[in-house]
Amino acid sequence: MQRSESSSECWVDVFEGDYFKGHRRRLQGPQKIRQLQAKSLIVGPKATLVLSTYRGKKKSLVRLDAKRVVPELAKLARGAVFREVIVESVE
Repeated sequence: MQRSESSSECWVDVFEGDYFKGHRRRLQGPQKIRQLQAKSLIVGPKATLVLSTYRGKKKSLVRLDAKRVVPELAKLARGAVFREVIVESVE
């Protein structure tokens, strides 16, 4: 099965350290992940990323559009562990 151009460009690179340091993991989308630990990330050209965190019973969502580069994820979202991560394809 051949991947379409949009699906091959639907990805998020996740780094374990701030400013893209440490191990890199590529999340090929579209997909949904139950838990993810990250400190910096890059959203691919055909992807959108939705992160959710919980503080007590309160849920917070952060949506990052295509081509977004985030060197310090903690400045956008509290904590480095996300309870639900969704990588969506944009056309």
